[in-house]
Amino acid sequence: MISFFTNPRKIILLFIDIILSFAAIYCAYLLRWDGNIPEYLLDRNLKYLPFFLFIRSIVYISFKFYSKFWEYSSLEDLIEIVKAVF
Repeated sequence: MISFFTNPRKIILLFIDIILSFAAIYCAYLLRWDGNIPEYLLDRNLKYLPFFLFIRSIVYISFKFYSKFWEYSSLEDLIEIVKAVF
């Protein structure tokens, strides 16, 4: 786990994941509430968001989500993952 923090590429990937996670959650709420997120939900969720993103980051690091395995993945693999998610 210490080697993770000495690799700038992995740290950048982690920050990108955090930003994308935040954007995905926000967009999901926008879709759910038709673009008008109720203020009480926004306040409550913004309060818990840092905790959620911290836990998600720890899980990604502990499961070696940023291992060298992804360096050998191709664009076709990414397309298949996106198809599976949708």
